[in-house]
Amino acid sequence: MSAFSLESDGFEIFSNAIPQPYISGIETELLDVAAQLAGQSFASLDAAWNHFKAHDRALGGLLYNAFKRLPSVIRLASSPELLALARRHGNVASPAIIDINCRIDSFGEDRFLFDWHQDYWFSVCSPQSLVAWVPLTAVDQNTGGLDLISHRHTQGRLYRTRPGDTYVTYADSVLLDEAIPQAHAQSIEGLCCPGDVVLFKFNTLHKSRPVASAQHSRFTIQIRIADFGNAEFISHAFKPNVVSSL
Repeated sequence: MSAFSLESDGFEIFSNAIPQPYISGIETELLDVAAQLAGQSFASLDAAWNHFKAHDRALGGLLYNAFKRLPSVIRLASSPELLALARRHGNVASPAIIDINCRIDSFGEDRFLFDWHQDYWFSVCSPQSLVAWVPLTAVDQNTGGLDLISHRHTQGRLYRTRPGDTYVTYADSVLLDEAIPQAHAQSIEGLCCPGDVVLFKFNTLHKSRPVASAQHSRFTIQIRIADFGNAEFISHAFKPNVVSSL
């Protein structure tokens, strides 16, 4: 059982929430795309990514772009298991999948990491909307994970933001513009693994942790879920915000 509560902390870890066939299916499809791009097969996601980093990083970018468009990822996002989790624990009466994002975080590529932020400022919808953070690989001291700050220390309020000064990825487009209680940050390293789901609210402060291993990367999926019955989401005409460099 998770030591955290979605209601009290703004995040919670649900063990074995995703059946293994969903995870293995995503890995298989991602490795199939990697093999097509590289002209050779790979035994693991780490082997594929390390190949692209060493030999053709631009092809690695194509693999990253393909990741969230895999049919298996879309199946996971709309799976009965994940939607039941949102309904039962997130009080989502009528789930709307507003965004599917995937990340490949790797050693030496810290420029792509997200600093402290709240997903509300990237997708809006409602502070009560949810992110389902699903790891495909181990979340440990080698691969890092997330740091989150409990609502017990923030009261779940939305923090002031400002536009970013530079744009490398959309992580740079919106930056927090006030002090946050970083001393209360909680790491999930060692607390979740493939098949688990970290469910957190749009108003929960969190950030990416760097990857410490040169051999192992962090492959994760982020599924953002709103509620068609939420008054603020209705006021936005069911259109989430879109972040770009423009």
